[in-house]
Amino acid sequence: MTKTAYVPPRLGQYEAVFFSAPIWVEEEMDSFRDLRPFYLVCRTKRFSVSAVSFKLEGDQGYRGWQAVSLVADDDGFPPHAKVHKWLLLGFVPVGVRFNLQLRCLDAQGRIGLAKCYNLIALGVRSFELAQI
Repeated sequence: MTKTAYVPPRLGQYEAVFFSAPIWVEEEMDSFRDLRPFYLVCRTKRFSVSAVSFKLEGDQGYRGWQAVSLVADDDGFPPHAKVHKWLLLGFVPVGVRFNLQLRCLDAQGRIGLAKCYNLIALGVRSFELAQI
């Protein structure tokens, strides 16, 4: 039996998209004023993302692994949740460039890393997203 070589997933497209943002309570706004949620939108079911690790501009290395959260379809956010899988990777500071690593599992249970470089959350948007 021949085995196919593992090819790690790559970030295929990064784009800013405008949707109605989640509604934040005033107390939450104070805590998150300088942070933006960063989402990953997946169209494929060939692999799943189990964890993320961030490296902010100025960091020497990647931070620890943290679990990702599947976003439930509440009141129309996120859009197209029936077709796409939305994952909340974490909250990132506004205007600070960062890299991230995604720990992925393919259909056979093999673990691989996908790396995304030079991302940024802009202050004019209520959230950012990347699409695989």
